Amino acid sequence: MVTIGNEWTQLGDLLVARRKELSRALDADWRFRRRFADAHELDYRTVSDLEVGRRDNYEEMTYRRVERAYRWERGSIEEVLEGREPRPEPIAPIVETGAGPGGERLEIEHVKVGEFEAYLTAAADVAENMSEEERDEARRKTIETLRGLLKHLE
Repeated sequence: MVTIGNEWTQLGDLLVARRKELSRALDADWRFRRRFADAHELDYRTVSDLEVGRRDNYEEMTYRRVERAYRWERGSIEEVLEGREPRPEPIAPIVETGAGPGGERLEIEHVKVGEFEAYLTAAADVAENMSEEERDEARRKTIETLRGLLKHLE
């Protein structure tokens, strides 16, 4: 049996902690290793091997892809393997910029489906406690808002 050095165990522990931190801040599904790997188009076995310190033979390209997924600065994996700390990037939702229909600048924040479902569930709970008149008004305002958004996208 091949013995992997303590630096690989340390790396694995830091990766698990970072994945959990990212899951709390951005996507609760990322607490599951497979869902994290899938979301970042990483090989599940590679993520698993790194997180548990199973092996120590990876290509540099793998390091870069893993650092990007875990939102660590380039070279952080080598830093950890040399006994130093990783350099995490700030955790913030991914925002893309683009041009709207009139050429105006748009910023689009990626909202995870699970978060959206949670918002909808909370709204449904609130709606259950509304009077019929309040529900009708909320329904009318929601439809009006959605129509406005759709017109803006045309």
